[in-house]
Amino acid sequence: MDAVKAAVRVRDYARAAQLLKPLAEQGDAEAQYRLAAMYRAGQGVPKDHETAFRWLKAAAAAGHAKAQYNLGVMYENGWGTDPDPGAALAWYRKSADQGYGMARAKLKEGVAAAPPKDAGGASPRERLFAAVRDGRADLVEALLGEGAAPDAADDHGRTALMEAAERGELEAARTLLAHGARPDAHDHFGDGPLLLAARWNHPRTTGLLLKAGAAVDARDANGNTPLILAAAQGHVGVMGVLLDAGADLNAANKKGESALAAAERRDRTAAAAALKRRGATSPEAAPPAPPMRLEDLEALRAGKGEEARLYAGWPTLTVAAWRGQEEAVKALLKRKAPVDARDPEGHTALSRAAWQGHADIVRALLAAGATPEVRADDGRTPLSLAAETGHADVVKRLLAAGAAVNGAPDAGGRTVLMAAVRGGDPGVLRAVLKAGARPDAAQEDGTTPLMLAARGGDAEVVQALLGRRARVDARDREGRTALWFAAGAEDPGAVTALLAKGAAVDAADGEGVTPLHEAARRGRTRAVDALLDHGAAPGARTRTGNTALMLAADAGHADAVRRLLQAKADPDARNDTGLTALMLAARAGRMEAVEALLAGGADPGLRNRRRERAEDLARGAGHDDVAALLGQHKGKRKVLGVF
Repeated sequence: MDAVKAAVRVRDYARAAQLLKPLAEQGDAEAQYRLAAMYRAGQGVPKDHETAFRWLKAAAAAGHAKAQYNLGVMYENGWGTDPDPGAALAWYRKSADQGYGMARAKLKEGVAAAPPKDAGGASPRERLFAAVRDGRADLVEALLGEGAAPDAADDHGRTALMEAAERGELEAARTLLAHGARPDAHDHFGDGPLLLAARWNHPRTTGLLLKAGAAVDARDANGNTPLILAAAQGHVGVMGVLLDAGADLNAANKKGESALAAAERRDRTAAAAALKRRGATSPEAAPPAPPMRLEDLEALRAGKGEEARLYAGWPTLTVAAWRGQEEAVKALLKRKAPVDARDPEGHTALSRAAWQGHADIVRALLAAGATPEVRADDGRTPLSLAAETGHADVVKRLLAAGAAVNGAPDAGGRTVLMAAVRGGDPGVLRAVLKAGARPDAAQEDGTTPLMLAARGGDAEVVQALLGRRARVDARDREGRTALWFAAGAEDPGAVTALLAKGAAVDAADGEGVTPLHEAARRGRTRAVDALLDHGAAPGARTRTGNTALMLAADAGHADAVRRLLQAKADPDARNDTGLTALMLAARAGRMEAVEALLAGGADPGLRNRRRERAEDLARGAGHDDVAALLGQHKGKRKVLGVF
């Protein structure tokens, strides 16, 4: 199967199908399931629901849980067979009995049984993105099995893997990669999965992407590598992962700034010290770009090759501004070149110069009458571009020239302050806040700058926003607070900062999920500790009756399980379907979590509504080692309980 996975990884679906067919014909249930998925999606083979149905039925009969669920989907929708609701229900039950999450959702059983938010009437891509945002790796798997394209992109070129990388949804990212999602894809802004994981401080996701083949020195539109972005944000853990994978310590962006220079410019002392321990030395100031003649700039636009394609339709002034050619810009301005002429993406010379951080060129363009409020086709302004890319000197010049700090948001709903938070540069943030940026101006979905900073775990930015009286308990459209987002971040610094400002520790979202639930589900043990120390209720329940202990157990986060048990979480509490934390861990095959629960006094003799014990659930899901462990505790059970 490794050869099949390798073929899928490089998107050679025809080769994958060729490898799968003989295995499927020999009765390999996994091969039958994968081959069926390819026939459903038309990947490497003609799209054929009837053939897909035949292979799914064979795999389902062999006990393959995912095939059983997908066979139910086929029966329910009449794909490749006549519609048969009864048969669909029967196969959903068989799959759910083995612990498959999507089948449990169909039957409204088990952990996180609610469908993804806003999924009604959505396209497959939108449903896939929603599943990623909700942390539903099981649903991501199901949607991909139903034919959702793993690399389907939105209007900005963003893929589901990029969404998972930015949010640190490790299991969702793992599932997407297994289905062939490209780890080196880039959106229209030059961001890719590894760049996003590094910028948003997700060390484990960074490691996963590197193992999947992501280029460790990939570059964004400004020439930043993942290491430069991590250093600029002070993400020491991510830096370690990248350097261990061979990241170029001395790589520089288009401004000539290395990772160490970026860390020192932003006063990221811990990051700078870590880089110096690896051998980095403080570089000299980058020399200016070598001067180019005007005819050379013209030749870039008129020639052939990659650069000609890049600059097609760009005014010569914009090319000069983008490339940092100050003398050429001044010469063109003397010749009365149109200062606000636009390129095909709606950018002017000013927005391109601001994006690249060419402060002297920005000053020259403003002096020549360039409009500071010009908007590109994506709604971004010179100020928002400079803010997001961390060019404090340019931001200050634009603000002094009258650029609106509270203007309309861009096409993605982001304000200038949102851009500054994403950029993470302390100098930019201070300048924008000093200019009067509204700290609570939210996106359409209710996301505030404080929530955005909290999601990245950036304590320094969180504290700066709180210092400007950002509302600590503001909620987005789903009822989530900044603390809720901070609880899911790998760095607990934002959790500590928010709790110190009085954030409501048990504020739940619309599904009843509290910050403690979110931290437990993601295995953020340090956040679990901080929340419990501030009085978080370990027995709080979601709308489906799950406790933090159940969520941690189901996801296999044994350290979080132990900490919750120490906080007197009830190991035998049941959710709305009668399942205990031990049953959930057993069914999912989480050996270490099962061991922790047994050590914490969980009763292995309790039964669910089907009168199944944890041992039965483990054995039915094929986790014989877990079942054997539970079988050894037969003599240690409490009085048997039946739901």
